[in-house]
Amino acid sequence: MTRILLVLSLAFTFLNINQLQAQNLKLDQSMGQAGLLQVQQMIGLYEDENLQKYVSKVGQRLVSKLGEQPFQYRFYVLDMAEPNAFALPAGYIFVSRGILALTNTEDELACILGHEIMHVHKRHSIQQSKKSVIPSILQIPGAVVGSVAGETIGNIIGAPASITSGLILSSYSRVHETEADELGTALAVSAGYNPKAMPAVLNRLHNEVTFIEGKNMEFSYFDTHPYTPNRVSNLKGLIQNGRLDTSKVSKPYLTHSDYIHLYAGMPFDTNPESGILIDSVFLHPSLNFKISFPNNWKTVNTPTFLFSSSKNQLEQIKLQVVSDSLEPKEWGRKTQELVYKSKKYEPSKSQLVKLDGRDGYYLKYQTDTEHGTIKMHFFWWQVEGYVLQLAGLSADNKSESIWNSITSLAQLSEKDKKEIVTKEQQVFKVLENESFVDFIQRTKSALPLHQVAIINGIEADAVLKEGMELKTAIWKTYSDQD
Repeated sequence: MTRILLVLSLAFTFLNINQLQAQNLKLDQSMGQAGLLQVQQMIGLYEDENLQKYVSKVGQRLVSKLGEQPFQYRFYVLDMAEPNAFALPAGYIFVSRGILALTNTEDELACILGHEIMHVHKRHSIQQSKKSVIPSILQIPGAVVGSVAGETIGNIIGAPASITSGLILSSYSRVHETEADELGTALAVSAGYNPKAMPAVLNRLHNEVTFIEGKNMEFSYFDTHPYTPNRVSNLKGLIQNGRLDTSKVSKPYLTHSDYIHLYAGMPFDTNPESGILIDSVFLHPSLNFKISFPNNWKTVNTPTFLFSSSKNQLEQIKLQVVSDSLEPKEWGRKTQELVYKSKKYEPSKSQLVKLDGRDGYYLKYQTDTEHGTIKMHFFWWQVEGYVLQLAGLSADNKSESIWNSITSLAQLSEKDKKEIVTKEQQVFKVLENESFVDFIQRTKSALPLHQVAIINGIEADAVLKEGMELKTAIWKTYSDQD
């Protein structure tokens, strides 16, 4: 009888454990799926199908060595210039264009992916406190707007706050980083990759981030993955002490030459297809418009909207594309109906506005609240194939800047397109007896010599050999693109 009770007790215990694990895995799934949506909306994926497939192929080669897994691992390339890589719960792994541009071999990519896989495998994100990577500038006082215009209209302006509120991206502890380093490198080795690649790429990342520190680096790998020299020395010790079985190191899918050529043509910094800020003017060649903001405003561009705000956030603008099923005037009338239905407010101004030969419609609401005088501005502008919607918020009787931005909207001219100049990654062969300085000058490198040395993993005073291939970036004008 006692034995039967013990068996039943153990069975019940395991049942509870399994139920708990199932619940925990559901948490991973829900957090991961929510995070993926936010990453797509706030950062965006790089639209290169071949590159996406290749990164996924390397990632799945690593996953195959994990054994049976509760998660389905997925790999994505972010349209992000900063060197970064991170993992969300339930197997969503991301690497940025910026970090790919710094890797020189498939072994290095595999080690980075292995590291992120282990963060998921060990559920480090679940254990860490939640931290958003999205700039605080996007925390719009949606509740204030909602109290004035009603929930429906408040959400139009308040959307950025709701999008950024739950992005799960942890800043890992040193213990977690060490564990992911060691286990991720061991995983890469088990898949046939060279473990020496991990300390090499960590050093290169550190050198690149140090080099560009203070030069508009929004986010980097080390924001969420604390860098310490001990990480590199620990990895080197792991390799040198024979704690990793390197007897199974095999050929990667791509050689070094094929690997670095894979990224030729990839934007090295801002992707012009997503729009580019030149001084205080934002130009979007794909959507064919430009808009000006005050010089001291902070502007954030995402795949789903453009957001700009004064330093004190008393003036804010959110710009996005909406359905072209309605004309601007119809959008205005629909909005008026919604606001009146929810709050019985009438606009203080409503008018047709023609900009650059295109129809537009402007609405303005004003009310006094405990926060002071709040003004809301709505503007819809008809352009070929879409309608652009601007939603603005101003306080303390300030609205001139928002109106000036609205009236600055225009289509791009050929001159505008020629001003959109970005850096594009390319690979060149070194010529006979060519010095590093000569190489920089001949290739018309958009990067200084020291940075070219960093991204290629060589010293700035290195003697170049004929035929060796080096990565750099060249200037590319948008109007010259195919």
